[in-house]
Amino acid sequence: MINLVEKLLKLDKGIIDFDNVKEIEFKRLSSKIGEPFVVEVRGLSGDRYTEIASMMFSGKGTVDAQKTFKVNCLFALEAMVSPDLKDKDLLEHFECATPLELLKKMFLPGEIAKISEEVGKLSGFSDNVEEEVKNS
Repeated sequence: MINLVEKLLKLDKGIIDFDNVKEIEFKRLSSKIGEPFVVEVRGLSGDRYTEIASMMFSGKGTVDAQKTFKVNCLFALEAMVSPDLKDKDLLEHFECATPLELLKKMFLPGEIAKISEEVGKLSGFSDNVEEEVKNS
């Protein structure tokens, strides 16, 4: 029987690269442009996800509800592959100085929360993640 290390050594190194990507359609925006408005987001590394998530806590270690929206925005900005909210022409067209300003102009707070939720799932934070531990 081949152990797990031997199986991993037989894998192509690229097969375990971090490439979780999902498309999310926003019906409100689809109706405005007359075709599907699809946003593409990717999962984040553990270090980056934790760095952003930690901004939500107060100095006492409790969640600061006032910071939740900002954290959702940062997750969305960091993980959004398409559209590129850093695109100079897009920023200029919508008269926004920063990608954060553009994000807030394009998406409703609930839509930003939806993006943030999907980023969490793509980063491995999901109710569907199951672990089975055997006691030997």
